[in-house]
Amino acid sequence: MNYIRQHKKGIIGTTIFHLIVLLLLIFMGFFTPLPLPGEEGILVNFGTSDQGLGEREPSPPQRQPRPSPPVQQEEQTTPPPPQQVTPPPASQPEPAEEVAMTQDYEETAAIDAAEKKRQEEAERKRRIEEQRRKQQQVEQQRKAEAERQKQAEIERQRQAELERQRQAELERQRREEAERKRKEEEQRRIAEINSRAHGVFG
Repeated sequence: MNYIRQHKKGIIGTTIFHLIVLLLLIFMGFFTPLPLPGEEGILVNFGTSDQGLGEREPSPPQRQPRPSPPVQQEEQTTPPPPQQVTPPPASQPEPAEEVAMTQDYEETAAIDAAEKKRQEEAERKRRIEEQRRKQQQVEQQRKAEAERQKQAEIERQRQAELERQRQAELERQRREEAERKRKEEEQRRIAEINSRAHGVFG
């Protein structure tokens, strides 16, 4: 009882749904359309009967005319001698020449599909080759760019080294010049002091 109370909405919804489906089937699905559609198609001989045996298609049988019944004469008392009726010789049907029926003026769907598939395959291969060629070009450009950057970095480092050496040379010359001036100044002062001291005692 507790289960029914808990699932009351689900039970009602399921019942209504199945009733609607049943009504739709009754009103729309359980009748046969009239008039009945005729059977279509052609007869196919699969060779399961004796008519289907042999290598050649047999020609249709030819009708032979039926002999007319003899007219009896009532007044004759003696029967006439029996006439031998010879049936006309049945003409032997000549076997028809088998000619292979081919047509070369209209392409078939299989040839069109194979040609289209071949063209699509060639187009796909061409696109793949073109993409591979583009990737190779991009890779070569990337390598060339990396090589250029490497050469530029080497050149920049060489220029920086040359500039550092030049600055160091200038600094050394400046120190040498300052040292030379200091020595000259010192020698001048010594000479001046000497000249004064020489004049004092002289």
